[in-house]
Amino acid sequence: MRIGAKLRHLFTRKDLATLILLTFLMVFSGLLEVFGIGMLFPYVSILQDPSTISHMRYVGAIYRDLGFESQRSFLIAMSVFLLLTFCVKGFLALWVANFQSRFARTKLADLGRTLLCRYLHRSYAFFLSANTSVLIGNLTTSLSQLCVGVIQSALSLASEVIVLVGLVAFLIFLNPVFSLCALLFIGGLSVLLKRGIRERIAHHANANELHWKAMIRSEER
Repeated sequence: MRIGAKLRHLFTRKDLATLILLTFLMVFSGLLEVFGIGMLFPYVSILQDPSTISHMRYVGAIYRDLGFESQRSFLIAMSVFLLLTFCVKGFLALWVANFQSRFARTKLADLGRTLLCRYLHRSYAFFLSANTSVLIGNLTTSLSQLCVGVIQSALSLASEVIVLVGLVAFLIFLNPVFSLCALLFIGGLSVLLKRGIRERIAHHANANELHWKAMIRSEER
């Protein structure tokens, strides 16, 4: 509940609409990624033995419905289709990443402007008791860490998770036993790695913030 309340104060309705749009784009990009990788398996099989077209249910149906005259022409058409798919996937992934970066940077500017406006409307007594290095740090490093280090990183992580879930589901569909064993092994390593580096990351992040504010304090002197 507290996190939801903080998010409502942090994001406006326009920001939430942008996040929903970003979510749909990331899901579509992830599905396109899984589709492109999934198409490689029948493509490689057809390259090795074109006669396998008749043994593949969906590929064989496309081959018959589109009326290809030879396996060679179908292989060329499939190669062009795969090339276009990967090009579209690459451009879409680049555009989504740019969209995520622009959203985080725009939010950084909005929050910085709002925070600075609130500081300017504070009384003179507030600035007599407040540490100016902390105020400057809040306007610079803290906001940057929130928008770039948290929001943009969370959006990038969400994109990778969507692709990962799609690939795992596809691999489980192809070979359930091997895929589940590999998933358990990689998941166990991830948990151990997280336990090993989580505290170190938090320690270095706090040390970085303290050093930055100390540097600002020394410059003021």
